[in-house]
Amino acid sequence: MDSFKETDANASKKKIAVPLVVLMLCAVAVVGAGYAYTASLTVNDNTLTGGKISVDVDGEISDFLADTNADVIFTQDKIYDKDGGTSLAVVKAYGAGDSVTATLGSGKSASLLGTASVTITNHSGKSVSAVTVTASLADSLVVIGTKTIGDILASFLLKNGSEYTELSNGGEVTIDLASPLASGSSTTVSFDLYAVVIDGVEVANGADADVNAMIAALAGVKLNFVFSVETAA
Repeated sequence: MDSFKETDANASKKKIAVPLVVLMLCAVAVVGAGYAYTASLTVNDNTLTGGKISVDVDGEISDFLADTNADVIFTQDKIYDKDGGTSLAVVKAYGAGDSVTATLGSGKSASLLGTASVTITNHSGKSVSAVTVTASLADSLVVIGTKTIGDILASFLLKNGSEYTELSNGGEVTIDLASPLASGSSTTVSFDLYAVVIDGVEVANGADADVNAMIAALAGVKLNFVFSVETAA
């Protein structure tokens, strides 16, 4: 937002809020030259050969994380000193504030990234009872203004059914399937994926705050979501 401050008693103020879609919402954009989604296979007894179990995200790659709403919103306060002829811009980052029933803690808000529908196909001869999800930033040290993306993005939130799980950067959670998946069967599990943003992080403070440069830096951030399964012992 812009606010205008004069040095006399008749100071005026106006605010303009502009939402920015910046955490790369479609997979094609997220990846650039690479691909931010990875499916992996873990076998706990090393008895399986490749291709016996597959873990795939349904739909086109471009549909993955295809939510079109803002994930990070920049606000800008610009103060002009009429007498001194100087200006000062303060830029802060906020989450979208998407509604969730999970407890995120004070000063944090959730931004829906999109929904992943994950299909598991099992031809291993053993049952599969759970899927493990790992969420991480490809590089938490990407600089956004005077901060890093790790200073802005607190964690990830995963929703399966009505259950929410908050994951730290690089954290993982194992979610039981509704029923064990027998050999020769397939099942699809859907997850809503959120970024949890620390609201009000000051990312710039000065006369030359370059919001466009911050947007470009956020546009280069890659998010990794790994879905893996293993057979029952």
